[in-house]
Amino acid sequence: MNKGTDPSNGALWWDGLDFKTQYSSRPKVIDGFKFGEPSHNIFKVQEKKREIIVRWKIKNKKTGQIVDGGERGRYDAVWVSTAAHGSTIFWSHPKEYITATGGKEYK
Repeated sequence: MNKGTDPSNGALWWDGLDFKTQYSSRPKVIDGFKFGEPSHNIFKVQEKKREIIVRWKIKNKKTGQIVDGGERGRYDAVWVSTAAHGSTIFWSHPKEYITATGGKEYK
């Protein structure tokens, strides 16, 4: 079928009430997350953001060692909310994270 509206706004992951009750041990909290809209914060928890700078890995021509090169990208969260309905928050990866890490939306 694959027709109709998507209430998750393209999300591939979700969290329920355990996001609040087990907040400190949730992988999204450990990785870093932010809310796409303030209304998505249905559990009234604090965002966990931190700026990460990812650099290209290059081979040093003189020594042959792998060293950090130029900046590939930066991000402040691995997860961003896309919607919240009932007791469920829906998540995806922010574009900045995908670009900086070369990751995939579904991993």
